[in-house]
Amino acid sequence: RKNAYEKPFIILAGLNNHYQTTVFGCALLGDETAETYVWLLETFLEAMNDKAPVSVITDGSKAIEEALEKTFPMSKHRICRWHLHKDAVSNASDSSFGPDFKKCMEENWSPEEFEVAWIKLVEKYGLQGHPWFEETYSRRTKWAEAYLREHFFAGLTSIRGHGMNTYFTRFLQVWHKLHEFVRHYDKALVCLREDEAKADSESESAYPAFCTILRDLERHAADV
Repeated sequence: RKNAYEKPFIILAGLNNHYQTTVFGCALLGDETAETYVWLLETFLEAMNDKAPVSVITDGSKAIEEALEKTFPMSKHRICRWHLHKDAVSNASDSSFGPDFKKCMEENWSPEEFEVAWIKLVEKYGLQGHPWFEETYSRRTKWAEAYLREHFFAGLTSIRGHGMNTYFTRFLQVWHKLHEFVRHYDKALVCLREDEAKADSESESAYPAFCTILRDLERHAADV
């Protein structure tokens, strides 16, 4: 909401083949209701020739989640690990809770192992009946690695919005009117595209460094 219109600036970002952040689109929304997000995602889908993303990472907003279920029903939704961890620590009110909760998020457990670990976590910190943690547990398939490890997220576990927000502050100012906003937004995209073009050029002209296990095998044989 840090713009002349006091409207939320939404960035739809992802990764390119160089693992660089790329922007698919953006929007200035009138509000942050589920209906508005449905409009946004349907417009995005139209721009992408009706090709929905395989996976989506959000900050956990209920409105966005509802919109995703309506517009991208086949996409796998993941809640941003950074946002969830921050909210969990805040609701637990215990400084030692963070590492234990992080383990529940990140460990490559089976679903059964996760369930056991979650029960122990809740009992350890006396969180039985806590409304926030009960709701968070009901959404566990969207944040626990135990339920997400078979899905493709390009190595991402958190949204790229924070980095993009910082990046765009180099180009967008609070006082910019809409025509100025569009012009400066285009400048920001040009810089991103130049970075990608540079990476493409380096990739095409460089030679890959091949690595094998033969050297390690030879060393092992010598040791024997």
